[in-house]
Amino acid sequence: MDSYYWIYNPGISKVQYITLKEKHEELTIPDYDGNSWIKFNAAQSGFFRVKYSSQLSNKLGEAIDSLSISSGDRLGLINDSFALAKAGMLPLTEVFSLIQHFENETDFNVWSDLSTNIGDILYLFSEEQCYQHLKSFILHLYSKISRLGWDTKPGEKDLDIMLRSVVISMLGSNGKVDIIAEAKNRFARFLEDNSSLSLDLAGVVFKLVIRNGGEQEYNQILNIFETTQIPDLKIKALSCLCSSKDPELINRALNYGMSGSVRTQDIIYVFNATSSTPIGRDITWNFVRENWDNIRNVLSGSLLARVITYTATKFSTEERATEIEDFFKSRTVPGIERTIQQALESIRTNASFLTREREPFSQWLNANFS
Repeated sequence: MDSYYWIYNPGISKVQYITLKEKHEELTIPDYDGNSWIKFNAAQSGFFRVKYSSQLSNKLGEAIDSLSISSGDRLGLINDSFALAKAGMLPLTEVFSLIQHFENETDFNVWSDLSTNIGDILYLFSEEQCYQHLKSFILHLYSKISRLGWDTKPGEKDLDIMLRSVVISMLGSNGKVDIIAEAKNRFARFLEDNSSLSLDLAGVVFKLVIRNGGEQEYNQILNIFETTQIPDLKIKALSCLCSSKDPELINRALNYGMSGSVRTQDIIYVFNATSSTPIGRDITWNFVRENWDNIRNVLSGSLLARVITYTATKFSTEERATEIEDFFKSRTVPGIERTIQQALESIRTNASFLTREREPFSQWLNANFS
C-alpha cells in the first residue's frame, strides 16, 4: 500500500511517497537528519493512524506552535492521538502534552474537532478528583483564542463566526466567570429584544444561562421554544431547555419531551441534552427504564436507536454495562440489537480507558495545572 509522509527541514518542505509491501517494515527516510519535525500521512491521504515517538511528537509540537503545518495535518494529529489513546496505544498524558501546543490555533475545524475530543475526556473524568485541574487546562488552552470576543467584526470570515460559539461554549462550560456573566446579560437583552442576539450565539447563550440558572430560566427558555416561529431557534431552545444540571428540571424536561408537546422527530434532542451531564446521564437512563414501554410506542426505528445511543453509551463502569445488558435481554426490539451491542462495547471501552488512564493522567494534571 502507499504510505504518505511529509518531511520538513529548514528551508525544505516536500511530500514524498513510499510503497509498503509488508505489514511490518523498517524504512529509512531520505534527507532526514532527525533534528526537525516530520509529519507522516500528509494531508491525511491514507486510511491509517500514525504513532510518533515522544521525541518526534515534541518536534511536531514546535511546528504546531508556529502553525508551520497545514490545518488539515494539525487536525490529523489530533484525530490520530485521541484514537490511539482510546485504543490503549498512547498515554493520554502524551496526547495532552501535544495539544498544549494548540494555543495559537486559529482554524475553526481544528478547534471544533479538538473541542469534541476534549469534551469526551471531560465527561469521562467529570467525577474524578482531577476534574477541576482538567478545567484549568482547558481555560489556559483557550485563553488566546478567546480574543474573538462576542461580537462579529467587519470583514470577519464565516468560519470565525462559527468558531466564536465553540470558544465561548468551552470557556463558559468550564467556569469562566466573565463569560457566564456576559451570557446572562445577553439573554436578558434577548428577552426584551429578540433581534439583539444572533442565531449563531443563541444556543451557547441559552445553554450557559440554564446551566447556571434555575426554574425561572427554565420557564423563560420553555416559552421561547413554545412561541418562536424560527425553526433553528426552536431546536436550540429545546436542546438547551433539557441541559440543566438541576435533577428536578431534568426530570421535568424528560416528561415534557414525552408529553406530546414535542414533535416525534425532535424528541431525540431531549434525550441527547438531558444526558449531557453526569447527573443528567443517570436521571435519563432511569427515566428510560421506567418509561420504556411508552418510549417504544412513541419512537421506532432509527429514532429509538438514537435514544439508546444517547442514553447508554456515556457510562463508564462494568456494573452499568451489566445493568443495561440485563435490562434489554427481555426487551429486544427488531432493528436495535446492534445498537444495544454497540452501546455495551462503548461503555466497556470507556471503563477500560478510565481505569488505565485515571492515575497517570491525574498525576500529570495535578503537577501542571493545580
